Amino acid sequence: WVRSRHNDITSAGGNGLDFFVNNATTAAGSSAPGTGNVQVLTLENNAGQPRVGIGTTDPIARLHVNGGPLAAPVGTTYTFFNQTTPALVQAGGAAAGRPLAAYFTGGQVWVNDAIVAGAMQTTSDARIKRVVGLSDRTADLALLNRLRITDYRYIDQISNSNQVVKKIIAQEVEEVLPAAVSRSTQALPDVYERATAVRYADGQVTVTMAKAHGLPAAGGRMRFYTPTNVALDPAVTVVDAHTVRFASAESHAAGLFVYGKYVDDFRSVDYDALTTLNVSATQELARRVAALETHNATLQTHNTALQTQLRQQADRTEATTRSFEQRLRALEASGGQARR
Repeated sequence: WVRSRHNDITSAGGNGLDFFVNNATTAAGSSAPGTGNVQVLTLENNAGQPRVGIGTTDPIARLHVNGGPLAAPVGTTYTFFNQTTPALVQAGGAAAGRPLAAYFTGGQVWVNDAIVAGAMQTTSDARIKRVVGLSDRTADLALLNRLRITDYRYIDQISNSNQVVKKIIAQEVEEVLPAAVSRSTQALPDVYERATAVRYADGQVTVTMAKAHGLPAAGGRMRFYTPTNVALDPAVTVVDAHTVRFASAESHAAGLFVYGKYVDDFRSVDYDALTTLNVSATQELARRVAALETHNATLQTHNTALQTQLRQQADRTEATTRSFEQRLRALEASGGQARR
């Protein structure tokens, strides 16, 4: 079944298509949307904003996936976001199932903004590993001390935070712990300004910018944004140090924002690797603290023994002094009697 909807969306002026698949035991059992079938996909134009819903006919974002109870519990509790009451709600228990909303395999998932989640779990089963050995905690502490925490702001404050960030720099981490840094192909905001001129002729858009684009003479790939914030990632040819050209069916007469060129050595940091490095280094610090505490306890024991010895020595000295005084007084007394 395919059901079309006109002006039947939460925001006025929207239209949608709902796709249903037969869920009945016979073809005749599916007679209408919602009867003997299940909704699997919704395509929606909500006030000019395209949205896709899977498992829901009322998507609240560009992609809204409503999970079903297809996964076994991973813990005793879980969190979920209640759309009608925007709050994180605790639920579950040992027997509660955890809905599996999406499953990705065979590749990576890239997000150019924050990932918000109630919990993050990483596979770590011993049966998928060939253990080489335990990490050297002393060496890990030395590595950790070589890392620098830096305060910085992002150039692109549309896709990223506009606040001062206190984190690390991937290139610096790469010098200390190369295994924690990976490389990929990404666009750099190294121009990050509106084009000074956009011209269109013979199916080619020519873009001129104030800053140099930094591409080699052979050209490359760049990212642009339209006034409606649609990303364009065309392969471009170089006209000069400030001008590039690419094929397009659109003239982009309203202008383009030049984000920057693509590079194939964009660094990303595995913060889990840094976390475990910190755990190992902290264990080394804990070992050293324990050793210092043991040494301190030994010193305190020796100090107590020395104080006891000093008190005993002082007592003996005082007793000897009293004895000498008594003998001296006795001698003085006997000498006086002899003179008389």
